[in-house]
Amino acid sequence: MINKCIDILRKNKREHPVSEFPEYGESSMELNNYEFNELMNSLDEKYRTILLLYYGEGFKISEIAQLLDMEENTVKTRLSRGRSKFRELWTVQETVHQN
Repeated sequence: MINKCIDILRKNKREHPVSEFPEYGESSMELNNYEFNELMNSLDEKYRTILLLYYGEGFKISEIAQLLDMEENTVKTRLSRGRSKFRELWTVQETVHQN
């Protein structure tokens, strides 16, 4: 899931003509943002913080370790566990929406 989000972020950084994008209502984007925020808020804060610093702010693992005053291995572990927990939550949410 996280890799999919990274791919989307990378694609969004490139410029595309407006004609390539299908028409979506603003409420659809708001709903997607709301669902993403709900998933992130359901994570334990220790995982959420590291995921946001790593993916949202673009900090490196060593920088996060310095910011949070913890070992790099701890950051790596929490990043990995945070990804797993986010993936689990996303899978559950997708299953609910498909039914």
